[in-house]
Amino acid sequence: MNGSVKYKTEIEIKILAPSLEVLLRDNLGIMNDILKKGGCDKAGHFDCQMCTEISTDNATDLLIDFLSDTLSLTYMQKILFCNVYFAELSENSISALLYGKCLGGFDERIRGVSYLGTHVKRNEGNVWESHVIFDM
Repeated sequence: MNGSVKYKTEIEIKILAPSLEVLLRDNLGIMNDILKKGGCDKAGHFDCQMCTEISTDNATDLLIDFLSDTLSLTYMQKILFCNVYFAELSENSISALLYGKCLGGFDERIRGVSYLGTHVKRNEGNVWESHVIFDM
């Protein structure tokens, strides 16, 4: 079950996914939907391509850094990154191409991805789980 809960200063999202790649994509998709509701729904073409490389000690830091880097690029470029191609992906490293499109603005502003309370793990059924908190 995937979902989100909104508080005054934060939004929590929980994702279940069969693989780390799907987990990262789904978290990116929900982050994008918070920034601009439906902004990636009709992404027929992309206006921008950016590269990101991340190395960390664990999957939780990898997810936080991936979302944080993408969020920074989103605000710097004023682009919503709707698609990602992972050239390399493991539990502690990413090499990826992000594909984005220009928007007229954002619905919400995310200040950052919180380290407190955010986590990634594989459960007993070998399903990836994430719990992410966005500071608003």
